[in-house]
Amino acid sequence: MKNIHINSLFVKILGTVTVGIICLSVALSTLNLLISKEVFVESFSESQQKAFRQIDQEFYEFFSMITNIATRADTSWAVRKYLTEKEQSPEEEMKTIYYMQSHMKETRLDEYSELNVMLVGNNGKDYVLNDSSKEVPVGEILEGNAARKAMELPGKLVCEYEESGYTNDQKGTPVMVMARTLSYEENQCDGLVFISVKESEFQKMYDYFTSDTNDIIILNQDVEVVSSNEQSFLNDGRKEELEKILKEVGTEETALEKVKDKNQANVEMYMTQKIQGTNFRILGIIDPESAFLKQYDVRSTILLTLGITCLTALFVFLFIRQQTRPLSKLADKMRLVQEGNLKEYVEVEGTEEIQELSKTYNTMLEHINQYIEERMKIQEEKRNAEIHALQMQINPHYIYNTLASIKWLIWQGDASKSTAVIDAFISLLRNTISNVDEFVTVEQEVENLRNYVLINQIRYGDAVGVEFYVAENCKDCLVPKLILQPFVENAFLHAFPEGMRGEISVFIKEEKSYLRFDIVDDGVGMGAELLYTLRAKKDKKGEHFTGIGINNVDDRIKLIYGMDYGINISSEKEKGTTITILLPRKEKEDGSFVS
Repeated sequence: MKNIHINSLFVKILGTVTVGIICLSVALSTLNLLISKEVFVESFSESQQKAFRQIDQEFYEFFSMITNIATRADTSWAVRKYLTEKEQSPEEEMKTIYYMQSHMKETRLDEYSELNVMLVGNNGKDYVLNDSSKEVPVGEILEGNAARKAMELPGKLVCEYEESGYTNDQKGTPVMVMARTLSYEENQCDGLVFISVKESEFQKMYDYFTSDTNDIIILNQDVEVVSSNEQSFLNDGRKEELEKILKEVGTEETALEKVKDKNQANVEMYMTQKIQGTNFRILGIIDPESAFLKQYDVRSTILLTLGITCLTALFVFLFIRQQTRPLSKLADKMRLVQEGNLKEYVEVEGTEEIQELSKTYNTMLEHINQYIEERMKIQEEKRNAEIHALQMQINPHYIYNTLASIKWLIWQGDASKSTAVIDAFISLLRNTISNVDEFVTVEQEVENLRNYVLINQIRYGDAVGVEFYVAENCKDCLVPKLILQPFVENAFLHAFPEGMRGEISVFIKEEKSYLRFDIVDDGVGMGAELLYTLRAKKDKKGEHFTGIGINNVDDRIKLIYGMDYGINISSEKEKGTTITILLPRKEKEDGSFVS
């Protein structure tokens, strides 16, 4: 895939659509989460209220049984006799205990093996109705909170939390102790009945309601915690927090719901209700937020949403890529055209608008190519006309001086030299004027140079020698006509001042797939300023054989072969000058040019 620019249409469309998809996914996920949460909290609250009522019913049955035990102890003549009479014979005491146990069994006490029932009388007697044995002295029991509260509320069943029970099977274990005074005479306390159960056993009645998100607290008649699955609430732990909750939920006897914001993030629900027929209360603390998060796998939902979003984004990416690919191709073709490649037509595809753009682009490119071809044809004709005109513009002074030299040779009686010069001059005129071909072979070009050199040596003398070194495999190669003559002529006129002897060497050879021409002289050379002027194409034509100067040769080469070709001039004062020309190798074959 080609490099994608940030500012491209594809990136902008993809970015906009992707952001839209992400925003929509987040919005829908959040909305779904909120709706699911609201529905869950509502359903969860209803289910908890049902469970709460069921717990209340179980507690009511339990406390009813406790009340029956206390009431039966208060109405039993055997219990009264055992707790009020100080002196009994062993037989009478055994008989009293037998009936006492019989009376208490009428309360289904045997069904609750975890309950301990202890009777304590003012006569100093005490009795444990199950198989346990008392471990705590009676005096200490009577000084405990349960006994003290029961005596403060005669005839009322009170409940207290104790760190340790009174019997051997409950000693050292947190227990719930329920106590009630026994009055067999009006306004008189004859004894106490203590009913205790391990707090852990009592918890079993509501354990199924509790969890990591639910807590249950059992409050006694003094709104003190007597049991809870959350141990931190026992023994006045978190007392201030509990008071704040109770203040918020109120003191109504019916079940209530209250919602409280915690740090503006979480929500807690409180449910409270007095147990039927008692002055005890159940307090439920529910965290529906945590319950929802536990039940509703948010992580999986987020991952699923992210996966769907990625798949959707991938589909959108492929779709947009497919739709914008023709436009990208069109843009790439336009860049190539900008770099000068005018043959980069684009395939017509894509949407209707892009197809219309592609058709318009192809039509425009075709018109441009037609225009360029027409202009090239005109330029070619103009160039040929210019070359032909230059060929016809042989410098009159050169003709006059050449004819004068021939006349001088004839006057001297040197017939052979005169004939050679005339033949050379005729051949030179024929090849420059009569031959209208733009290209000649290297052999023909060298022959013209030899004729030109011969004429010059007759005119100026043979102080300047010219040597030709032509590779045999280059003689049949085609080159533009008069491409070497201007450089040899320039060396004759400027490289060797009058009277100075020197040598001009012409090297023609094949180098890779090119023809290399080197015109080297050992004349006076050029300084940097003159060399710059020559390279800047400010040279003058002067008395050249034709109007084809050095710069004209360079322009012709570039026009024929392209801007990568031309002449290179290197020179150093008093060390001579070297002209180098590189041309593509071309040969004449069956009347046509091949490269």
